[in-house]
Amino acid sequence: MEVTTSVNVIQTEARWTVNGYSWLDKTVGKASYSPTLCHIGRNAFHMYAYFGGADESRKNAFSLFMKTTGPDSMKIKFELFVINRNTGEEVLHKSPGMNTFHAGKGFLVEDGSFWKSLGCHMPESFSLEAGNRYLLNDQIALLLKLKVVIDGVDLSETLQETKQQSAVLASLGNLLAEGKHTDVTLSVGSGDLTQQFHAHRLVLSASSVVFEQMLFSSGMSEAKPDVDIEFVDLGLRLAQNFIRSFYTDDIDAELWEDDEALCHLMSCFHKYQVKGMLKRCEDRVVKKLSVENVAERLMMADLLDLGSLRESALSFLGASSHRLAEVQSTDGFARLTKQRPHLLADVLATAVQPAKRKSTNLAFEKLPTNLQDLRVVELKQLLSDRGLSIGGAKAALVERLQQHERSSS
Repeated sequence: MEVTTSVNVIQTEARWTVNGYSWLDKTVGKASYSPTLCHIGRNAFHMYAYFGGADESRKNAFSLFMKTTGPDSMKIKFELFVINRNTGEEVLHKSPGMNTFHAGKGFLVEDGSFWKSLGCHMPESFSLEAGNRYLLNDQIALLLKLKVVIDGVDLSETLQETKQQSAVLASLGNLLAEGKHTDVTLSVGSGDLTQQFHAHRLVLSASSVVFEQMLFSSGMSEAKPDVDIEFVDLGLRLAQNFIRSFYTDDIDAELWEDDEALCHLMSCFHKYQVKGMLKRCEDRVVKKLSVENVAERLMMADLLDLGSLRESALSFLGASSHRLAEVQSTDGFARLTKQRPHLLADVLATAVQPAKRKSTNLAFEKLPTNLQDLRVVELKQLLSDRGLSIGGAKAALVERLQQHERSSS
């Protein structure tokens, strides 16, 4: 039997422009994360930086790291740069050779341990603000260059697609970062704390029907040339990520792990009908359901009409009587009973399956004509009477009943 191994070598680069440098949290140990910069194979690549020092021993020193996450093991050689506005690319760090990344573990280092990321700590004498040579319009530009070797993974099709997508997103990201050809301004904050973000109508409208109507409908004040829109939905950092997501299709890596930040962004993506990012946030919130937050998430799902989150929250609640008892003791459940008491019927219906009525003819009884007006618990009772599954969202329950009646007539 012939055994063959494919070896793929990929070289690429990605730029991370950090906007609002003067607004960054430069607390010691506080990291700032890039959005996903590129994908190679099934892995995503990011950078993150400490602008105020990684720890007390490196206070006020700049540190920059590269990391990758994903299911593919690979060998990686990388270089990290900062863009000097006078001389161009300035090398901060070059890996001396190939670094072996093991999926699920990290980078293998000399002592046999695994590190989640690799990078450099600059000496305290190195200052991003020195002579202002790295700052332009309150922005810092950082560059990651990669050479990646993957064994046994066919990337012939996915690599080309990834390169094309990365190139398009990088071009859009540069348009935003460099402020080229902008025609709409979004102002965040108030008074001396106001910061303006300059964006492009077409880019915002391409992903949001709400922005499309605001910015291109005659008679709308926002449709005027060079309009300045007061954006009060989010704080500065989340607003920055919200606007940037239209260009990069991503948010800072650390925000994907911040449940509360995701919920704020999800509400904003819902308000402006940014469907792709709304779905990604919803899927992420579903994965982070817990006893402490499930009642709050159920209320949010009900408010925003998020079917997947609603069903996942109800399933989580109904998994066991012990879990339901734990949730009932939380502050979130107390708020649910006061603010959205109609959800209690759904919680009960999920936790306790309705008993079947003692009648052999119910399966053939004519359904009520107002199925859409019935509560979920009532629809589930009708399904149970007919020996049908009671799982799914309200629309699915109605369709199941109607389909059963059609097949029985």
